[in-house]
Amino acid sequence: MACGRDDFLLDRNTAFDELLTKHKIKHEFVLGEGAHEWDFWNTYIKKALDWLPLENGTSGRSSGNVGLE
Repeated sequence: MACGRDDFLLDRNTAFDELLTKHKIKHEFVLGEGAHEWDFWNTYIKKALDWLPLENGTSGRSSGNVGLE
């Protein structure tokens, strides 16, 4: 999860992060500079795509990066 420090949804994202943490659900929450706008999203969409193992042609199988462990 990524949210800008000036995003009007920051409180909701922070609350969701706290809920996931409380229930010991593996996740990452990143705060960055910016608001609810494309300049922020373009940066973090790129990071999410870099994180996904898209070169692995095993459609429908877990990459190990996403799961409910």
